[in-house]
Amino acid sequence: MPDTFQTAQTARFTDYPSFDAFARQLKERSAYETGVDVAGYDHIVTLSTCSDTNRLVLSAKRL
Repeated sequence: MPDTFQTAQTARFTDYPSFDAFARQLKERSAYETGVDVAGYDHIVTLSTCSDTNRLVLSAKRL
């Protein structure tokens, strides 16, 4: 998995373990503990913005 997030890209995971690894990485990088669990069949939308020195990534689970 790349160390940075790509912009304007749709991720298509071929199996649940790959998606779970992505979801775990999102959780590990999270600034807040939301208590929301993500499973392999969930859909996630990710929005990203940045300044000269910082990047903010917001990820949400579709309900």
